[in-house]
Amino acid sequence: MEFKATQHEAEVLEELLSELLFLALTGNPNIRPALVDLCDGLCESLSTESIERSKDYARYRKNEYVKTLD
Repeated sequence: MEFKATQHEAEVLEELLSELLFLALTGNPNIRPALVDLCDGLCESLSTESIERSKDYARYRKNEYVKTLD
């Protein structure tokens, strides 16, 4: 059974994916595999465009986060 998200649900899922990707990029390496699994599951319900936006935003946030560590 395929999940068909409403526009609002898709926006929430996209934001959630961005957060999980950011955590996977910056968080504890021990939980990274679990975060990646969660991301994979979310990607099944999102468009390619939403996934790319999430990836871009997570990379941007990671880069900004790294700047604060210097």
